[in-house]
Amino acid sequence: MNNPKPSPAQLDALYVRALTHPEMRPHFFTAALEAELYTLVPRGPGAKPPGTLVYPEPGKQLQFMRWGQDGLQYYHVYTSARLAREAMLGGHLPEPMLVMAHPGSKLLAKLQRPGVGVSFNAATQGGGLMCNDEVVKRLLDGSLLGGPGEEPRERYSGSATVLTPEDYPTMLVQPVFDHLKTRPEVLAAWILSPVDAVEKGERWYLFALLTTAEDTSVIQYEVETVLAMINMDDRKDVNFSVNFMDYGEPAHATVMRQCVPFYASPDYKAPPLVPDGN
Repeated sequence: MNNPKPSPAQLDALYVRALTHPEMRPHFFTAALEAELYTLVPRGPGAKPPGTLVYPEPGKQLQFMRWGQDGLQYYHVYTSARLAREAMLGGHLPEPMLVMAHPGSKLLAKLQRPGVGVSFNAATQGGGLMCNDEVVKRLLDGSLLGGPGEEPRERYSGSATVLTPEDYPTMLVQPVFDHLKTRPEVLAAWILSPVDAVEKGERWYLFALLTTAEDTSVIQYEVETVLAMINMDDRKDVNFSVNFMDYGEPAHATVMRQCVPFYASPDYKAPPLVPDGN
């Protein structure tokens, strides 16, 4: 039995949540594929009043407007007719528009173009959620919507240097920090840079988490999702991985004793300076 498609109000609510919680964005994207999405289209001569809700005519070629930002181009898509009208009234468009409804998956498939992304709810009060062409492609082929235990990223194995605050990639660290505050099982987290990546001139960040959870696959998936969902256009050449710290590993214990984590819960305690039993 198929699930009912999300209503515009439900999709709007998921969108608002996804704006500030990157780990929720796969849920929003899944719903967007199943829901109706909306675009603004030119009225044409003798058309209905601005903001009127219309549907595509069978066999008629559709033209979708796109806008540029920072050298990139995006199609504007809305999660409800209400937000499309809000954008029309406040978005400084060249002319009044009609609001056209589309099946979400079919619309995004039509909008898939190399070098062109999709911006959800641009020019509305929330500010918009932008996805580049790679995100749109992965959304449509399903690779963006995996879950815990489904092809997790390989955990890094090798030497790495702990970064100090002045070297933190803030665009990645802050959202991870905000997410970890919601996960009480995570005690602390550090960010490292693999030595071999530095030698090759690559940007690769290793997030090392200390957690009380026995099964780390869920938190690994959540943090990887947060990282994958933020600022995609700014991090096409950035690699990342999520690893886990262990009090029993001497190298890990040294990091915990000597390096300040970028995130620490109230329950976190660094290992003693001289480990017990030595």
